[in-house]
Amino acid sequence: VVKDAIKYARDKGCLLVTITHNDSDHVNNINRPVRWPAAYSKNYDNVIAVGAIDNGNNLANFSNVGPEVNVVAPGVNIRSTVPNYVTADNPTAALYLNWPGTSMAAPHVSGLAALILSVNRSLTPRRVREIIETTADNLGPAGKDDDFGYGRINCEKAIALLTGGTIFRWWKSSIGDHFYTTDPNGELAPQSGYQYEGAPFRLFPLNTQDTTPFFRWWKSSIGDHFYTTDPNGELAPQSGYQLEGNIGNIATIQLPGTVALHRWWKSSIGDHFYTTDPNGELTPQSGYQYEGIAV
Repeated sequence: VVKDAIKYARDKGCLLVTITHNDSDHVNNINRPVRWPAAYSKNYDNVIAVGAIDNGNNLANFSNVGPEVNVVAPGVNIRSTVPNYVTADNPTAALYLNWPGTSMAAPHVSGLAALILSVNRSLTPRRVREIIETTADNLGPAGKDDDFGYGRINCEKAIALLTGGTIFRWWKSSIGDHFYTTDPNGELAPQSGYQYEGAPFRLFPLNTQDTTPFFRWWKSSIGDHFYTTDPNGELAPQSGYQLEGNIGNIATIQLPGTVALHRWWKSSIGDHFYTTDPNGELTPQSGYQYEGIAV
């Protein structure tokens, strides 16, 4: 019956935001699996399974885990609709209780889905889920994991992906890595020791004609981010890179009013550098080798 309902919702263009449930006790190493209907997220692309985190980006102690988890959202000490009535024993009660649970996390994701559809109502449930996943902030191991899925949802990045936006460049000298993001706050780059360098280029809105997604990959062993339009990462997976997501769209042809994005590589520090300057800014003098236009 549940499967039939999910299929019916998919046929009607509905995304189902579900909870992973609250049966775990991670402090005591009790890790419960994702329950139904969230467990159907592996089989149906219109189901998104949501876990809970606290305000420190830690997995909520109760949040169920497993390969079905897609994303996480705040779910600890969240103002709820559970009444907190004033009584003789509780004269200063607030009108509503703060409450924990994956049921507190899921509405954040429902709200993000609504924001995405407010920008583009023609998106399929599968595409909405992909946008939510690929713009999430990774909280666990690189890529998807059983605790956080793809990470904590990020409304700003999701809307930037749909509308296009400025790319901001950050640099971490200790590992020799350039990092690019549409987030003006650098996601978690500043906390990780990256320094802001500027805004070297812009990406196109999702579904712009003659553009394609621009994917970000990460290799922790050498501290390098790599960007490509190839969803398979060119040779990145074989070289130990993990997919982090789609940061926006890049043109596949020379569109009016645009310039090419060039890619450079410095093997001694394992860093890719991207710029609209065909001369590479100062990278050739710093030992970078030209690799070509980044499409």
